[in-house]
Amino acid sequence: MTDRAAAPVDRIPATSNRSMSEEPLRMRAWMGCRFLRSHLVGWLVAACCASPAGAFDGARAKAIVDTIASDAFQGRKSGLAGGRMIEEFAAARFLAWGLEGGGTDGGFFHEFPMLVTEERSAALELLDGPYAPLAFQDGDDFVLATNSGSGERFAEVVLAGYGVSDARRGRQDYGDLDAGGRIVAIVREEPDRAYVWEPAISRDSTLEEAVRRGAAGVLWLRGERAIAGGAVHEGSYRADIPLASIGERVLGHLLAGTGYDVKRYRSDLAKGPLPLATGKRIRLSADVRRVEGGSARNVVGIVRGSDPLLRDETIVVGAHGDHLGIGAHGLVYNGANDNASGTAVVMELARSFAERDPRPARTIVFVVFAAEEQGLLGSRAFVADPPIDLGAVVAMMNLDVEGHGNGKTGIGGAASFPRSFAASSGGSTGARRGARRFWTRLGIFAPARKRATPSRSSPRSARCAAPRGEALARSSSVSARRRDRSRARGSRSSALSAPGSSRSRRARMRPAWNL
Repeated sequence: MTDRAAAPVDRIPATSNRSMSEEPLRMRAWMGCRFLRSHLVGWLVAACCASPAGAFDGARAKAIVDTIASDAFQGRKSGLAGGRMIEEFAAARFLAWGLEGGGTDGGFFHEFPMLVTEERSAALELLDGPYAPLAFQDGDDFVLATNSGSGERFAEVVLAGYGVSDARRGRQDYGDLDAGGRIVAIVREEPDRAYVWEPAISRDSTLEEAVRRGAAGVLWLRGERAIAGGAVHEGSYRADIPLASIGERVLGHLLAGTGYDVKRYRSDLAKGPLPLATGKRIRLSADVRRVEGGSARNVVGIVRGSDPLLRDETIVVGAHGDHLGIGAHGLVYNGANDNASGTAVVMELARSFAERDPRPARTIVFVVFAAEEQGLLGSRAFVADPPIDLGAVVAMMNLDVEGHGNGKTGIGGAASFPRSFAASSGGSTGARRGARRFWTRLGIFAPARKRATPSRSSPRSARCAAPRGEALARSSSVSARRRDRSRARGSRSSALSAPGSSRSRRARMRPAWNL
């Protein structure tokens, strides 16, 4: 871990602009709830470990994973009994550890309405097999989409490519295909990289297009095996249209006798629209109950900052505590990695900071989000009806899928917060290089050789050229102290920052934005 990554959280330089006008907290970034996962983790854990009274305990975090990923929590699906259990569990722990409630009316809960459904049974059967009807395995060959409708359909399957009908981009996957009364199968991939295809390729949009054309049901293919957890949002929900995710084994049987196998169909589809009537009939059955008056709750706890100058600034640390519940096949989706692991880290960080003496400089808000698996609904609600002052938030860290155990950290959010992402990836050479290629491809930042060398008198040049170990000037002015902290944080040796060096070019690529 580098020195920068190990710096305690109360030493993070103060922001030079409270309003963050350069990069406001946009709703789409909050709704994604995946932006800025960075070496802020190191700052937080290092700050906890610096004081024995508030040390982060990995065994405690693992114990939380063992508890909430057990069958007793019924898969933690928001809006159902298991979802209530994780909400009550997190709130009770926050209360016991001495956190302040950050939810509605000073409590720990931030409740919001949502579409809630419960799967009861499902079946998928090929009726026109070469020897006899073939029943596919629920949970392996197929799974119901979250918020599928109910019903039993006996119908022919037609393939509608990527399911896109977009005249502006010149993509018509349906062609002359008649989808009326049929079950439409759709490959969930991008047609090409010449356009940004969202939301046209989203589950909601492709469903709406299929329903508009009279489809009796929809199947989506993503990978080799069926992928559980794909949700349809309330605006696209149809109670009478069964929906499922399928694996390549199902598609292979549907393509038999058409002249295509799965690999060739996907390869040719990448070259252009490929509508195809398979001539195969299937039985698709789904029994899904809608829960009237559905709702879920984010859990919000606060550790107040202690620094007179910084305590009004807020860092949000969050993770979604929900998972997929119990499938129609009756098996529990325990979700140990996704995302009991992230929830456990957030909760153990909350305990650590609550017990730490002294308290951190800034206020830290810990959030266990609900209903991420049903379409990022908890984070959407957090922004639409915020229980805290979002204007005071200077950074947000979201922890998702922390249980891989391979020693790697994924950093996301470049598309929403390119400048923040640049600053956060400074501690990792690989992440920095990957981010630079991403920014250059999007045209957000040009390669260093195409940019004029910054003036030595500019603040950014000063950040790059300041020698390591340079003493901070001690000024009585708050603005001067912040400027000095910013320079110290961005310090580089004079030799490595010489004009023309690769390190100097990388430094110039990184915007001067402080958390």
